[in-house]
Amino acid sequence: MTIQDKLISDMKQAMKSRDAVTLSVVRYLRSAIKNAEIDAGELSEQAVIAIIKKQIKQADEAITELERAGRSELVAEETAKKAVLEAYVPAQMDEAAVRALILEVKTETGETNPGKLTGLVLQRSGGLVDGGVVSALIRSEFSQ
Repeated sequence: MTIQDKLISDMKQAMKSRDAVTLSVVRYLRSAIKNAEIDAGELSEQAVIAIIKKQIKQADEAITELERAGRSELVAEETAKKAVLEAYVPAQMDEAAVRALILEVKTETGETNPGKLTGLVLQRSGGLVDGGVVSALIRSEFSQ
């Protein structure tokens, strides 16, 4: 089942159970995906995951701003929305798996440029790891 199929199924379930938060998040997410499809044509699962991650990042920024403004009721609402979004993103790789992937890519390609190595690792990971984590691990690897 693709993420988009799961979104449709979850939207129907949220309608039946009258779960307003999930319903609004799923509708908004489907809208964002449709807009991206209008611009770029059919989207791959990786592109859909990227859209979801972008929405999660926006939710994080909103939570930070709302906390700074002292709007605790809106922080709770935004946190609930973020939790719904995170349910659609595959689990991230742990640090040991990322280190192993870095070593594997470095050995296969012989790449010594940290920037290019980061890009290669991110391509190979298929969106299952954060770019900042990869970059930090590669920098620590090269500094030793």
